[in-house]
Amino acid sequence: MDKKFKIFVIVAIVILTLITVAGAVTVFSLKSNAEATKEEKIDKEALEFIYLSESINSNLKTDEDGIPHIIRLSVGLEINNKDDDYKTFMADFSTREIIIRDAII
Repeated sequence: MDKKFKIFVIVAIVILTLITVAGAVTVFSLKSNAEATKEEKIDKEALEFIYLSESINSNLKTDEDGIPHIIRLSVGLEINNKDDDYKTFMADFSTREIIIRDAII
């Protein structure tokens, strides 16, 4: 029985080593792919600012002195006008502006 236990331990160590190596290879390949996408160059002239049509006004928590405070926020998004999804984004932007405002508030 002692010999079977030693074989079991050796097999378990080998399996754990293989799992560790496979995990390390997977993490390394995912990290390499993520870095490759970060290296994409964006033409600075292709960037365009799109602003929400109106400023967002919202109440903040009343201060200890009892004075209410209000925040006014203007939101702008910088998008790449040479991207494939640019036309779709621009078509949907005006209809989704309400959703964006609601998420910010």
